[in-house]
Amino acid sequence: MTSSWRALVAGDQIERGTLDISADGEDVVVGGSGEAVSFYGGCTSRTLSAEIATWTNFPIPMMIILTVDLSPDGRYVVAGGKNISSSPYRGRVVFYKDAKFSNHTLAWYAYSRIDIDVVEAKVSDDGYSVAAVTQPNLPFTLYYWANAKALSGDPDTKWNSTFPYSSVDLSSDGNEVAAGKPLAFPCGLRFWSNARGQSGPNVPENWKRHEGEYITDVAINADGTIIAAAAEAATGFWAYFYTSDGLSLGEFKLLQFSDKVSMSADGRTIAIGGAPDHLHADSLYLFKIPTPVGGEIISTQIPSVETAIVVVIVTLLATIGIQFIRKRQEP
Repeated sequence: MTSSWRALVAGDQIERGTLDISADGEDVVVGGSGEAVSFYGGCTSRTLSAEIATWTNFPIPMMIILTVDLSPDGRYVVAGGKNISSSPYRGRVVFYKDAKFSNHTLAWYAYSRIDIDVVEAKVSDDGYSVAAVTQPNLPFTLYYWANAKALSGDPDTKWNSTFPYSSVDLSSDGNEVAAGKPLAFPCGLRFWSNARGQSGPNVPENWKRHEGEYITDVAINADGTIIAAAAEAATGFWAYFYTSDGLSLGEFKLLQFSDKVSMSADGRTIAIGGAPDHLHADSLYLFKIPTPVGGEIISTQIPSVETAIVVVIVTLLATIGIQFIRKRQEP
């Protein structure tokens, strides 16, 4: 397999969380550790070894891009990061609309009310909602902007939650929000419904789970009904699955630290992965949620020379089950 095309990206190296692609594969946005946001349109028809970005924007002088998110249709881009040009070194969130069109605009950038580095930012499919979390250090906040397409200048948030978070995700319409807390300030997994209708400071969550555990990453499906999280607890490493009502769909003990969670739009397929450490090889866990499934837990191991595949079928409710497939590259 070979690449269809390549590009030299403005700025610096591309870090985790600073690359995203549209649902149809036509549009790509990249931030990296540089100061620019670059957008590539028409990606499936590109063929050159040194492709040029459709547009590149340096949103704020000396803003270091730490996270980007692209709406599935490629129309909306949100980027977050930090300012290193002057004190106070506040975080930044920038929002672009009509990103895939020639009249794209940097609609707004928020900074005066953000106290520290923005480490993750998300935009809803329709561009109405934007959520961001700052570095899990004092001070710390989850920020939520509503009607983002109509905002300008340095807009205030519609609501926030002043606890330390390290990850956040939105449903497709931005009406459900899931966020995870880091190790330094353990408070577990939190969930908000009717997020578009909330307002004010320190809005309470609808429910919280796994207080005292380090939630390394979270994901939520398009309609906001399924939430997945990876965690580190005193008892080991775990994958958790919940409904939007806070009902547990199951939990699985992982062999190692895993800090990447990705979910299909319908929430029926969930991938959780982690980097290698001195005790374990890197691994990828794939979870499938079919309906309905019945029966007790069954474990089968199928070894081969290079890989081991474990398939487990689990039923935790009468009508909902989770099929867990784990594939690990042996060291």
